[in-house]
Amino acid sequence: MSPTEQVLEFRRALNLMELIQSHSVHLYVMTLPDFADKKKNLFSIKSRFPKEVKKAIQLRNDVNSLIETLGGRAVHPLTTRVGGFSKLPTEEEMKEGLERLERMKPLAEDTVDLFAGLDYPDLDLETKYLSLGSDDKRYPIYDGYVISNKSEKFEPEEYPDIIKEETRPYSTAKFSTIGGEPFLTGALSRINLNGDYLTDDARAKMEEMEIDFPSYNPYHNNVAQAIEIVHSIDEINKIYKKLLSEISNKAGILEGDFEKKTEIDIKAGKGTDAVEAPRGTLYHYYELDENGFVKDIDILTPTAQSAANIELDLNTMLSEMDGLSRGGRNKKIKSLVRAYDPCVSCAVH
Repeated sequence: MSPTEQVLEFRRALNLMELIQSHSVHLYVMTLPDFADKKKNLFSIKSRFPKEVKKAIQLRNDVNSLIETLGGRAVHPLTTRVGGFSKLPTEEEMKEGLERLERMKPLAEDTVDLFAGLDYPDLDLETKYLSLGSDDKRYPIYDGYVISNKSEKFEPEEYPDIIKEETRPYSTAKFSTIGGEPFLTGALSRINLNGDYLTDDARAKMEEMEIDFPSYNPYHNNVAQAIEIVHSIDEINKIYKKLLSEISNKAGILEGDFEKKTEIDIKAGKGTDAVEAPRGTLYHYYELDENGFVKDIDILTPTAQSAANIELDLNTMLSEMDGLSRGGRNKKIKSLVRAYDPCVSCAVH
């Protein structure tokens, strides 16, 4: 059973919503306190960025509402299923969603201005960047093949032969390399490799700032995430308007009647694919037996891929910290790690 194009568009929209949700929390809750004051905690940003805190809360509330309407709940959406969705937003709910997107757009643009204007350390750490790529000139988030800034290109099903995971005795996280070389995935990788495919407004925000992309400064991952929020709002807006147009033209938004339960033939099989999660490319492989039970599964998370490169960059930065106190070193280390937006629990197997 193949999903209709309308199902794919709703899936793309939900993926973009979750990207906004994750990026906004990382930027305002995890990153901004590093640039607020000496306390360096969530509450300290109120004193220096009171207006920005209000904007962050509004942005978060609006995107959560969008996810709840399409996905059933804001955290761990549950309406997606094989072939489509168990429930879809009504025409009225989609129009309300467009109104929310209109409110979110200036907040997102202000977010770009804020994070592009922060005083980041001047780092230039040449890195191999990986992300999805695509031939349809659409900023690749939902599907595609894999590309790098080192001219590599491969299909998602090839990842076990190309990306090698290893454990290290001093860490519970896994580390990944390609040909023994660390690499990085995430928003900065996507902007560096696919910046030309951003929406017009997102690309305009990128081009008006003093930061040049492609960039090898890991702190600019924060700026890349802010740019992706603008892009995602534009893309969801475009998707919803397209689907609403199909309703008004009586093309039928429920093409294929995919909301109803569809009988699925259970049989043995296996499959691999990749999608861009907020922190980078996510690979997943599943193998089922003739009864539909899982025989084998492998999930390669973004943080597990980026961990080796984060470690390499930290070692490079540490070598340049002679004369700093232990507290000064810790401050810089934590700030750099947060810029990568890692989810270390995702990297633990």
